[in-house]
Amino acid sequence: MSLNKIKFGDHVSLHYRLTLHDGTVADSTFEEEPIHCHAGDESLPDCLQQLLIGLYQGEELTVLLDPLSGWGEPDEEKIQSLPLSDFPADLQPQVGQVLAFNLPNGEELAGTILSIEAQQQQVRIDFNHPLAGRQVQVEIKIMQHSPCNSTTECHH
Repeated sequence: MSLNKIKFGDHVSLHYRLTLHDGTVADSTFEEEPIHCHAGDESLPDCLQQLLIGLYQGEELTVLLDPLSGWGEPDEEKIQSLPLSDFPADLQPQVGQVLAFNLPNGEELAGTILSIEAQQQQVRIDFNHPLAGRQVQVEIKIMQHSPCNSTTECHH
């Protein structure tokens, strides 16, 4: 057990839960194996990474993040209209459906269908992060902490 505070580069094993204002759990690892990361390695969103710094092994933290501290405000430029013909013939897009779109660089980007405009044969899709514009309660429990030192691999 580490009595040291977590600092950038340290290996951390943790659980987290993201809960929306209405009580809906948006994401949780508490029912799974803990996730492993190096503090500050960008494997978690910045707003979660920042919460890790200064915590101790075994510590639990619950905070309410406003949109600016969390996933930001929605950006109108990230709402796009795509031709219905761009979708596979066997896919029937539905409002609220979240789909993965392939980017030219090979990465995937999630988009939520906002509306289907049959007359114009267009589908309006929101590519903002699903938590953008929302208050999110974050619960974190630090399961293990290994300080970065000369005998462990460090990430900065």
